[in-house]
Amino acid sequence: MDRMEHWKRQGSSFYSKGELVEAAAAYARCIALSSPGNRERALALANRSAVLVVMGRYEESASDAERALQADYPDVLRFRLHLKRALCFREMAQMSRAEDELRRAKDMVNSHIPEEKIGNITELLEKSYVGPVDIKSFPFEVEYCPSPQLAKGGNIDCPGFSALVRVETDGFYGRKVVAAQDISPGEVILVEEPVVSSLKNDSEWTHCAQCYKFCLSLMPCETCRKISFCSDECKSASTAGVHSMANCTAMSRFNSDLQTVMNLSETIFSTFSRIIDLISSFGIDTLIAFDPEKDSKSLLGRLLDLCFHRVEQEEQLKRACAFVIRHCYQLDDEQVIQKLADLSYRVILIDKANSYSIEEPIFDSRSAEFEIKIIAYGTYPSASLMNHSCDPNVVSSFHRKTMVIRAVRPIAKGEQVFNRYCNSFYNMPKDVRQNRLGMYSFKCACEACTKDWPPAKMLPDEPKFLLAEKTRPLLDKFQGVLSKSRSANGVGVNYELLRKDDTFRCCVDLQQLYFEPQRWSRLDKTYRAVELLLYYHFCAKTRNFVMRPV
Repeated sequence: MDRMEHWKRQGSSFYSKGELVEAAAAYARCIALSSPGNRERALALANRSAVLVVMGRYEESASDAERALQADYPDVLRFRLHLKRALCFREMAQMSRAEDELRRAKDMVNSHIPEEKIGNITELLEKSYVGPVDIKSFPFEVEYCPSPQLAKGGNIDCPGFSALVRVETDGFYGRKVVAAQDISPGEVILVEEPVVSSLKNDSEWTHCAQCYKFCLSLMPCETCRKISFCSDECKSASTAGVHSMANCTAMSRFNSDLQTVMNLSETIFSTFSRIIDLISSFGIDTLIAFDPEKDSKSLLGRLLDLCFHRVEQEEQLKRACAFVIRHCYQLDDEQVIQKLADLSYRVILIDKANSYSIEEPIFDSRSAEFEIKIIAYGTYPSASLMNHSCDPNVVSSFHRKTMVIRAVRPIAKGEQVFNRYCNSFYNMPKDVRQNRLGMYSFKCACEACTKDWPPAKMLPDEPKFLLAEKTRPLLDKFQGVLSKSRSANGVGVNYELLRKDDTFRCCVDLQQLYFEPQRWSRLDKTYRAVELLLYYHFCAKTRNFVMRPV
């Protein structure tokens, strides 16, 4: 109850400050901590409904109000929820449903309000119904774009990759990905789903655990209370997939009593929770039946084939895995427990060494700008075969949890395809990059590191060849695009501008000047801006933000 009250107060605080997404997420936590049908859940649903209606999210607000009515919401206040539903349906131009809800609101007043107050409240209902909704943010719909197709078809030897590339092995890099033919900027060379993924803690209350859709009317799994869904369809899909009753019950045991019994610190609790997440990703029956020789080409087999680095606390971590599995799954076969503990231990280390940040664009409708936010982490076996460079020639974008990798500059046949594991040379000095890359147990030997290329703030504005008479018009056009894309605070990027194909074309045309005919140096701010705008162009095309009239 204390945690529920805490998040209820947080929701009210966020709402009063106009932080509406944060307010809805806080109330989602209250809902997850409450029991189905009880008073606390009804109040939390009503509060979230109030947040959603002033965001212009009428369908979600009406849905939450209906859920509150089906729970133990106070009889004397029920007319307010019916009025809220009436306003939502009116704004959605569903007038018959709106009038029905207004009648129900009046019936609730007549049934549960003292007679001397009925007249005033009924008059207030009429005025509220014909008055405007006090919208506190610009409403818009988010439409997720479908994942693009691979350029030149799929790769028969390596799932997820395009036929544009192949996987080779050499003595220095081990496995590496190289271009099987010339690759042009923007061509899609990988489309892959994660084998293991999980939402960040702060995203669990704003994104569906099944499809990763942004949603502010999530409803929790009623058994484990650990994950939430945007719809009954996603809940059913999850239950039919990896979120089995065994895993759900294990999560419930973990959340309800293991943390309390052990009084775990936040860090240890997060590690232990990850064990349950990993087992749930595959299903405990799949893990028990896993045969490393027979199942080497399965998703789990491909995952276990990735590199990982041992840790000093190996035995302690294995014992922790065994303890969590024994307690949460109520197993008593020590051989099975040990097998699951060993698999969990390996997958945790593999996940740590190979996971990618799953990102999405966040849109600000007031400024028409968007930013990139990390919402989750996932492990992609094929993508992990690419080596790191502080000057990568590809970029990643995400369609919900689907990773899409495109060339961000021309890649010649036989040239290695490089992604990045952390920051590029543009925004981080060499010593800091090398230190961060130490977690992957290698010292980067890319050209940016071996030649100690300077970060972006130390680069010249543009090379002399761009100032020539024949190239100046294209440079001027690009600088016009660049100036329009920059925001006042230097953080956001103009969404509408970046979605345009002619922005992409302008960047690629200018980029060609750096590679033909003499492959000029790319160490200048203009080229850095070209690649940055190309990256934002790909991110902008993962979602459509459609404004709704107020």
